[in-house]
Amino acid sequence: MNTHLLNSDKLIMTWKELETAWATLADPEYRHLLPGLLTMVRTLAKTAEPQALTTLVMALTSCLLEAAPQEPGEYLSMEWRDLESAWNTLSHPAKFPEVTDTVDSVRAMALKFGAEHSALTVVSATAWLTSEGGNDLKPG
Repeated sequence: MNTHLLNSDKLIMTWKELETAWATLADPEYRHLLPGLLTMVRTLAKTAEPQALTTLVMALTSCLLEAAPQEPGEYLSMEWRDLESAWNTLSHPAKFPEVTDTVDSVRAMALKFGAEHSALTVVSATAWLTSEGGNDLKPG
C-alpha cells in the first residue's frame, strides 16, 4: 500500500488501479475500449475541474459495468431530468439557481426549432453553467 497516497479528504488511486478495476468488472464486449478511454480521461485530467473529472469517471464506470451492448442508433438520447441532474452536479455554484431555467429554455428551443441545433445548444449551455463568468453569455 502506498501510504503517501492516504488522505482522509480524497479517494486517491493510480491510473493502473482504475484500469485494472475497469478491466476486471467491465462488460467483456467493452474491454477493448479501455485503453482509449483511459487515454482520454488522463488527457482531460490535465485541465478538468476535479468534480467534473470525478463525474466523468463515475459515469464511464457505470456505463462499463451496467452495459447492455447494442448497436447505437443515429441519435444520442438524453432524458431531460438526467441532463438537469448532470448540470446540477457540474454547474458553478453561482449558476446553480439557473439550472432549471436553462433546462426549460433548451427544451423549449429544441421543441420550437427542432433537434438539429440541440447539440450546440447543450454544449453552449454546459459551458455557460460551468463557467465563473457572468450572465452575459446566458443561452436562450
